[in-house]
Amino acid sequence: MATLESRPPRRSRAWMVVVVVLLLAVMAGAFALQGDEDPTSAPTTNRLPVTSAASFDPQGDNGTEHEEQVLNALDQNPDTAWRSEKYGDPEAMAGKDGVGLILSLDGVHDIGQIDVRTPDAGWSGQVYVTDGDAPDDLAGWGEPLASVQGADAGLTRLDLTDARGSQVLVWFTRTADSGEVAVSEITVRAP
Repeated sequence: MATLESRPPRRSRAWMVVVVVLLLAVMAGAFALQGDEDPTSAPTTNRLPVTSAASFDPQGDNGTEHEEQVLNALDQNPDTAWRSEKYGDPEAMAGKDGVGLILSLDGVHDIGQIDVRTPDAGWSGQVYVTDGDAPDDLAGWGEPLASVQGADAGLTRLDLTDARGSQVLVWFTRTADSGEVAVSEITVRAP
């Protein structure tokens, strides 16, 4: 007569599946964190030193615009920003040609790029560069060296060719769709 041998009970392999899934999740998370840097960002080694900054509003009532917030655009904190006045019409800007930020460098430099990081889309602007003291009116800055129309939210990189100077004006000719310009970070870079 044949007898049935009792087999040892099968252990569940579910724990192995859980371990494999957890390992894959950890690896995917680590990979995602490595890729979290902005692929278009330039290395910080070519950042030019800004020694002072000011708002520029030559058609305004006092020549400045939220001067107390200007350093927010340079503090490398994406949660702070310089903000323009809020205008009812992004195109007309209360009859002004624009508003801007003047960045004074620590001397004369070759300038290759201006990075402007904003939380809002739709703004337009131009970049001017000069040497010596910052002019009091837009005409004194000469011709714009770079421009952007309808910029996206996030990083906008403006490339400059043959730019050399100690003063940079980022001149906003249209606000974002929100009716204001908000700059959370602005960086001047060497070529």
